Amino acid sequence: MGDDTAPTLLGVPSVAFKGAMRSAALEMPGTSKAQIGRLTFMREPMIPVYGVPQVLCSITRMADPGKTPDVRTRVIIPRWALVATITYVEPQLRGQAVANLISAAGLISGIGDWRPEKGSGSYGQFEVVGENDPAFVQIVKEGTRAAQQAAMDDPVAYDDETAELLAWFDVELRRRGIKAA
Repeated sequence: MGDDTAPTLLGVPSVAFKGAMRSAALEMPGTSKAQIGRLTFMREPMIPVYGVPQVLCSITRMADPGKTPDVRTRVIIPRWALVATITYVEPQLRGQAVANLISAAGLISGIGDWRPEKGSGSYGQFEVVGENDPAFVQIVKEGTRAAQQAAMDDPVAYDDETAELLAWFDVELRRRGIKAA
């Protein structure tokens, strides 16, 4: 996140959550996407994300006429947690309505690539829990800046396809006489 005092290296733009709430409003009675956009606010521009990152490589097809294959390499955090503060305008919105909306957003919208909102996957889903939730406490304890740095220094493949692609990449670097950074 650029700040050496931040609790984590990784973060997510807060607008991702506002966007998820706006999309979820389309599915919830009594609210509109525009209303949620006008009446909710996120305090911080970037929210620290706790969790240990891994590498995810996926084969995608380019939009060119030949549909050329491409390998997309991304960070994935299988178990993640964060603390977000949502401000809202009263009396137009009530706390329980906002809590219901963010809970629905976690299930039906999600955040990031391959989220349910886009109809292509189920990554980025989340649930709202209390600060004493055992899973939340464990992720925050184990997924700190130091653990994230260690994972960046010595990356672990998320799945078998990623492991195969990274092994091929290492062989190809050596074959071409290129030294990895």
